[in-house]
Amino acid sequence: MTALSADHGRPLREGNVLTLPVLAASTIYKGSAVEVDGDGHASAAVKGANKTYMGVSLGHADNSAGVDEAISVDVQRRGTFLFAYDGTEPDVGDEVYLADDNTVTTVAAGATKFGRVVQVADDGVWVEFN
Repeated sequence: MTALSADHGRPLREGNVLTLPVLAASTIYKGSAVEVDGDGHASAAVKGANKTYMGVSLGHADNSAGVDEAISVDVQRRGTFLFAYDGTEPDVGDEVYLADDNTVTTVAAGATKFGRVVQVADDGVWVEFN
């Protein structure tokens, strides 16, 4: 490719929802933190999985009896969501990591970076990611 020499109508995806193919033998629950493997197949987040965090599931996706890409799941790519935490209560501003699809931790070892705590609540922490 070369640099532009004229106006270019570049394709744009508006909004923050991304549709991802689901990994074989996987179930993703609505509200789960979702990761993808190296082939781009989505699954519920699991600590130590060495995957890339993608967003929060907007619906239930049951591919437990299916093959890779048999179904897809919509994920919210940006936002602030309430998650449970494991271990010491994080402080506002702390970076947190995924302990599982519903839980964050301040312990980075073996975990995927998730986002930053913006508020501590009685029932968890509000985490902003983008």
